[in-house]
Amino acid sequence: MSELKPCKKCGGEASVRFDYGARLLFTNRRIVMGYRAGCNDPECPGFIFKTGLYGHEHEAVKAWNEEQENTTDVAGMNVFLSGPMTGIEGWNREAFEDAERAMREKGAAHVFNPARTSEGVEDDYPHSFFMRRTIHALTHGDAGGWPAYDLLVRLPGWEASDGAQVEVAVAKACGIAVCDLSEVER
Repeated sequence: MSELKPCKKCGGEASVRFDYGARLLFTNRRIVMGYRAGCNDPECPGFIFKTGLYGHEHEAVKAWNEEQENTTDVAGMNVFLSGPMTGIEGWNREAFEDAERAMREKGAAHVFNPARTSEGVEDDYPHSFFMRRTIHALTHGDAGGWPAYDLLVRLPGWEASDGAQVEVAVAKACGIAVCDLSEVER
């Protein structure tokens, strides 16, 4: 077996497993089983074996290793930040501000930070108000006159946020590239 690269999300070791049992996929009445690769750390988002099912172990290793090499260069791009806010102390502003700073340092032309657009009004309006604002900004540009976005960058924990999941789905449906913060070129 080829050597697996470390997980790009946490730096931990990865492994390959044969997937069957509760995760069976039925296609044309045949049971499809195969190999998947993923991070060994259950606390890591890379722990979920996302490489797909492969008939041979070396194919799963190749897919994992290619995924670990993928990075996104944000230089010159209009970047939309997406992540959890509701129910997090301070509306997760610190994480959004850190991500915004990182995108600017990497040369992003413009960064939409939803934590900035909600300053001072978050207690006065329902969640749906902010969702309408962010979806409009994502697809049409924000109030500052910036064009629609080239890239949506997901902050850690986005999977647990209903709003971030909607933003990701809309971005994908509109042909806007999506990546995790950990995938942005260092």
